Amino acid sequence: MRSGDGFIETTQGTLTWVIGHLLETAPPERYDAVYKQWRWEHLPIVPTQWLLEPKDGKKKQLGVIRKLLKQAREVVIATDAGREGELIARETLSYLGYRGPAKRLWSSSLDAASLQRAWDNLFDAREKNGLHWAAQVRQRSDWLVGMNLSRAASIALAPRGVVLSVGRVQTPTLAMVVRRDLEIEDFQPRTYFEVAAEVETPRGNVIMRYAPKDEEKRLWTQEDADKVLSRVQGAQGPIRAKTERKRQAPPLPYSLNVLQQECSRKYSLSLKETLDIAQKLYEAKLITYPRTDCRTLPEAQQKEAAFILGALSKSGVTPKEIQPRFFRKQVFNTTKTNEHDHHAIIPTGEPPTGLAGLDEKVYRMIALRYAIQFLPDHEYDATRLMLDANGIWLIATGRVTVAPGWKSLFSQNGEAENDEDKQKESRLPPVQDGDPGTVRHAKAETKQTKPPKPYTEGTLVADMVNVRKYVDDPRLKKILKDTSGIGEESSRPGILETLKKRGYLEVRKSGKTKQIRSTELGRRFIEAIPAPLKNPGVTAVWEDLLNDIAVGKRKPDEALKQVVNYVRKQIDLIGKIAPDTMKDMGRKDTQPEEAPPIGPPDCPKCGKTMSWRKGRYGHFWGCSGYPGCKVVLQPDGTRKTKATPPEDAPECPKCGAPMLPRKGGRSGKFWGCSKFPKCKGTREIEEVPS
Repeated sequence: MRSGDGFIETTQGTLTWVIGHLLETAPPERYDAVYKQWRWEHLPIVPTQWLLEPKDGKKKQLGVIRKLLKQAREVVIATDAGREGELIARETLSYLGYRGPAKRLWSSSLDAASLQRAWDNLFDAREKNGLHWAAQVRQRSDWLVGMNLSRAASIALAPRGVVLSVGRVQTPTLAMVVRRDLEIEDFQPRTYFEVAAEVETPRGNVIMRYAPKDEEKRLWTQEDADKVLSRVQGAQGPIRAKTERKRQAPPLPYSLNVLQQECSRKYSLSLKETLDIAQKLYEAKLITYPRTDCRTLPEAQQKEAAFILGALSKSGVTPKEIQPRFFRKQVFNTTKTNEHDHHAIIPTGEPPTGLAGLDEKVYRMIALRYAIQFLPDHEYDATRLMLDANGIWLIATGRVTVAPGWKSLFSQNGEAENDEDKQKESRLPPVQDGDPGTVRHAKAETKQTKPPKPYTEGTLVADMVNVRKYVDDPRLKKILKDTSGIGEESSRPGILETLKKRGYLEVRKSGKTKQIRSTELGRRFIEAIPAPLKNPGVTAVWEDLLNDIAVGKRKPDEALKQVVNYVRKQIDLIGKIAPDTMKDMGRKDTQPEEAPPIGPPDCPKCGKTMSWRKGRYGHFWGCSGYPGCKVVLQPDGTRKTKATPPEDAPECPKCGAPMLPRKGGRSGKFWGCSKFPKCKGTREIEEVPS
């Protein structure tokens, strides 16, 4: 084995890598220079032949791969086993002109045993053509929507220099946050009452309640509460008692979105932070592929269970070795797993040496979630007591653990697996069915309705996955149920980061919780744009479209035509919106008198979008993050270079440094110190040298 610059030579061939996407879809100006200017008459921009170009810093590796491909008799594609992995490999091979045979290595894990199995079962890469076409249509659709509708919205709705960013998934996601924030702000708390009664029984007193959840049956006034109190006070009757033995299976292994939800709740991690940690653990061969929306495992994984559980015990992750004595069908289900690109995230059995901090905590979460699949169900007795108090049903419930089962693995460490498992033991007196009960004392407790909670990144991704509850159309609901909501496991962190970067969302700390809130810009944007762009149901149609391409039900070219028609319709709708919808968002002193020569660039320092502004010496691009970031660019998007004093420049009378010709003095021209603003020395001149 020999390592080279960008490759490794082995006895079985040469290994090289792509480090994510080496290429990106070219911007509009690559197709025609006129697109540097953002003009309504250019829209929609629809490439007749799509162009790719190397991403920043990736040309060197592309050159390495180009040389290797010239010598290759066959290529084995070993990128991530999924839609995006196919796109990364195929676009690289196509861009570099490779036309030879290609095989596919398909593995969800990087441990040696899994890779060897995949190597022994290579198949023709053409079997995954559907995934490649689906990923390519997704990529081009996002370009068509983003490039065209962002320009349309910015030109038609925003003050000049303010950029509005439209995205196929990011815009309905932003709309969800805006809706939640407005619900919180518009919420008017209502007072209601619950009745708590102390009931005497032969086996001890018990607190029973009248607390209906149905809004129509709630006690909304003191008068209603007093009526109930007068009826239950002193009431007598036989108590109905029922105890049921219940079993609770362990929660399924993690998908990425469930892992992100848990990490957000437990450690206030963002989606990106969780994904970065999971990716690090994957690259260290400690866990399987993390970008998965699946929570089941193939039945073939049963063979690995004893090895993985033994390794977890040896590493001290579990207090003792757990034996795989039985396999739950809801966990090991090949049919369910085959509906996804990857199975659930589980440990590989490699020893987790050197882990610390959050890396260790996230690994432990994944490992324990796997280990509990082989422990018995949690068993408990659920008791319900009911008393008919003159037509008012008073109720008390209790819960007592009979066998801890899988929960014992968490209780040993003083932690709960999730919010549902924080339910505390609630013991009731051993009341028997038919025992007499008498209400000795009753009181009305004042309560208030509560607004919905602000989103965290964890609860937001949960709603992105279960977005069907915000859709009324039954057909779209079914599509969203059959898919994984809006966005992909791997794309959701980037979507939220983009919304924050564009200034639509912000993070606010509330105690230990990090809330995701919409900004004024985000709200005004959602208020202004056409309804289809913010409707998550429309995104469901797109996911259905991509799934049809992946399985060969629809041709890529036909799908893209449908996307182009959609973009045209949205441009027309944007054009019909009142042009002053968002005009007052811009400051009068920053309104330009002329259009910028190029589209808004991103700040080279902080990444935020630059705003087109007018200053004392003309127009320039200023960072929208000002005053936190004070980067400015020239109108052509380049940094201003430092002026060089001419050869005949005089010395500064204050510090002796060479001087620069300036404009703006009383005579219009003067010499100014080149060390300004540290030195403010000046000198009058009759003529500024050219």
